[in-house]
Amino acid sequence: MRAPRLLVIGIDGATLDLIGPWAREGKLPALRGLMESGVTKPLRSTLPPVTPVAWSSFLTGADPGGHGIYSFFRLDHSSYRPLPVHAGHRRLPSFWQSLSQAGVAVGQFNTPFTYPVEPLNGFAVAGFDTPTFGRGAAYPDGAFETALNGDHGYVHGPVPLAPRETYHERLRKQAMTQVRMCGRLLQRWPCDVFMVTFCATDHGAHRLWPLGATTEEVARVGGDVLEAYQVADEAIGEILERHADDGTTVLVVSDHGMGPAEGAVNMTRVLAEAGLLRVRPEAGRDNSIPLRLRAVRGVRRFFRDGAGRVLKPLALRLMPERAKAAVAHTELSSIDWERTLAFPWGTYGQVQINREGEWAEGCVGPRDADAVARDVTQAFEELRDPASAGPVIDEVAPAEEIYAEERAPGSPDLLVIPHDYSYDIGPYLQSPEGPPVANSHTDGGEWIDVPAIHRLEGTLIASGPCADRISELESPRLEDIASVILRIAGVSSDGESVSTQPDGSPYTEEQARQVERHLEDLGYL
Repeated sequence: MRAPRLLVIGIDGATLDLIGPWAREGKLPALRGLMESGVTKPLRSTLPPVTPVAWSSFLTGADPGGHGIYSFFRLDHSSYRPLPVHAGHRRLPSFWQSLSQAGVAVGQFNTPFTYPVEPLNGFAVAGFDTPTFGRGAAYPDGAFETALNGDHGYVHGPVPLAPRETYHERLRKQAMTQVRMCGRLLQRWPCDVFMVTFCATDHGAHRLWPLGATTEEVARVGGDVLEAYQVADEAIGEILERHADDGTTVLVVSDHGMGPAEGAVNMTRVLAEAGLLRVRPEAGRDNSIPLRLRAVRGVRRFFRDGAGRVLKPLALRLMPERAKAAVAHTELSSIDWERTLAFPWGTYGQVQINREGEWAEGCVGPRDADAVARDVTQAFEELRDPASAGPVIDEVAPAEEIYAEERAPGSPDLLVIPHDYSYDIGPYLQSPEGPPVANSHTDGGEWIDVPAIHRLEGTLIASGPCADRISELESPRLEDIASVILRIAGVSSDGESVSTQPDGSPYTEEQARQVERHLEDLGYL
């Protein structure tokens, strides 16, 4: 079996702030070897630095305004309901299609947000956003059976945290099974460019980072987060040993970084206090609505700590879909859309102006939109941390200032950028009584959903014959990597590629629920 000319290894959510010290101490031997023989640089992620947005920029070489993926969700303009996104919603072709159309043999395994799988000159297995791991998650016919080949009990999505005492063992089992699957696929479909992504670094940090611990403290102590990184490092070492030789260029890429959640911003509360988002008067008189929301708040509080945190994924799986739907309906129906000027959505800071003619109950006319945007900006930029009194928001940026000039539909009107991306920020409709800004250290974590959140600086490591292509990048961005991959493979990035990506038709209702369960497991819902 020939080795690929280019081997790309994704390590989801991995930060150099941890890889650097742990590699130097010999705790990550595979990554240390690549760093010592090659080039290491921080890699700037997208705005916002969120998994589907970032990996889509990596795959297309474009910012979110170009490829059209802005969050884990997109909004239904008639109901304001968030719907999960998938790869079929991308507006641009991936570099895999450019390579395939140039006749390069390719293969990719487990890159997030590659479902539905696209036809390639080789094979593809979609990432953790796959609703159900089956034949529909792989290309071509026979790829699923080749990959699995008796590895029963394999978990393709997030590994459940419970039982906690066996989590790392099961995380390692998943990664080692993925290594074996890659070997079987490469044996049947040898390729020139191959990519595999490991998610232990992201999933482990989201769940296991000690609440309130600084990055320096985690780097010094190691603990559970180090064990998750070591799972990925061991898998990388196996991939290198089996599928790389002296002629292979290796790129290691993370889609974003990771660090502690200093606090959380409840965007709904901020906009409501500024008079920009209105709650229906009857919501205050209907005892069932506050009761439901208070119940949700109590459940959320239980699931943030101790045994509850471990049991959360299981409880969400067992919770009847009708109950989840009732809570979601309560949250959305409590908003008086006809009097709401601006509202939050998605993950990590998206704000929409409720424009007439664009939204079902839009009430902001063209002449008033700029004034509403200024009011939104002022409301967020005035926020201060309740403990330190320091700034919480770095910037409220209009979409036209941060995304491609001709933006794909679905972009936010404004993006609220937290200070150093160290504050979790979201709608939090289910926590109406929560403060506008919570602090991880003083609030005891009551309003903090995940102890670690994404940062803008990811990881880029290059080793092998073409590592100098990375050296040429002064301040590399995630969207720069697609053209680097094409150049290493000898394919021009100047011409247009014809997209063979499946169309943007939505998931079925059952598929959407499966994807939402994965996101619930990781704290995104």
